[in-house]
Order: sequence, then C-alpha cells, then structure tokens
Amino acid sequence: MWATIAVAGIVAIVAASLLATYLKSYRSVRATFTLGLAVFAGFFVAQAVYLVVSIWEMVPFLEGPVAPFLLGAGLLEAAGLSTLLYLTRK
Repeated sequence: MWATIAVAGIVAIVAASLLATYLKSYRSVRATFTLGLAVFAGFFVAQAVYLVVSIWEMVPFLEGPVAPFLLGAGLLEAAGLSTLLYLTRK
C-alpha cells in the first residue's frame, strides 16, 4: 500500500509540472486552448493530492486484495501523465 501512496505522490509531482508548463505557455501565448490545458492539469493535481490523502487515511481498510489494483491504476496514470509531460516539453 505504501508503494501506491508513493506512486500517487509521483503523479502529483508530474501533474504539477504539467500545470507549470501549461501556465508558462499560456503567459506567452494567451491562447484559450492553452488555458484549457492548464485547467485540465490543475484537475489532475487536485485529483492526485486527494488520492494521496485518501489512501493515507484508508490504509487499514485497503490492505489485501485491493492494493494491487490501486497500484496498477496509479502506475498507468503515472505513465500516461509522464508521457504527456515528455511530449509537451519536447
């Protein structure tokens, strides 16, 4: 379960990096699409922080058969957002 919390923390960091990148881009371009991307990334940051806090509080209830599924979902989200961050900064 602690690996799931760590992965959720990594997702929060990657999402915050995406948000910072989109906000920087918005400041220079002032396009509505870029603002939409920043809002989109902001929701990912909020979701990731919420997930870290939720899992931290519910560790005693989530042990057992649920843990691998939460870890798998977190790893997929981390991979997707990391790919998006990589392609955005390229």
